[in-house]
Amino acid sequence: TDIIHEQRFGVHNQLEVDVPVNAQDQNHTWYGGVGDTTIGIKREMFSSLKTGSILSLQGSVLLPTGSSARGFGSGTTTFETFAAFDQLFPTNTFLQFQLGADLPRHTDISPQKIFFRTAVGQALAKDHGLGRMISPMVEFVADRDLINHATTNWDVVPEMQVTISRRQHIRADIGVSTPA
Repeated sequence: TDIIHEQRFGVHNQLEVDVPVNAQDQNHTWYGGVGDTTIGIKREMFSSLKTGSILSLQGSVLLPTGSSARGFGSGTTTFETFAAFDQLFPTNTFLQFQLGADLPRHTDISPQKIFFRTAVGQALAKDHGLGRMISPMVEFVADRDLINHATTNWDVVPEMQVTISRRQHIRADIGVSTPA
């Protein structure tokens, strides 16, 4: 679970704060806690309402607020950068792509890695898209440490996003990440 606040400033910029809240069964004992907190700046590079496309770049700092012993954090400050491209089709089907890298300050604690995420889904809304909306989707997530003989981790995440407010600016999303 992530608690995310996004605040637009200017026409093309956005501030993002992301606080992950984790719960995991580790050897038949459940542990919970916050993960590494992200503070980032996102910039829209291109968008078109006519084509339903948007391209953005983000630079972030992940603060080591999560327990690395429990697997909730990296144990070091990490710089993250990524590019994101989203495409909305006239049928309200959408594709989202994200490609990026995590660059930790101390690579002896946590290795550098690259990641790729893509999601496909369908937005369903009443009142010609102006009411509450639900969006079933499936996300495919891959990451790979930039070390010798590393393997690529693949996860499949079926998800459901629901708008909490009629203005659609507050949303909840639930999904289950399954290693592939």
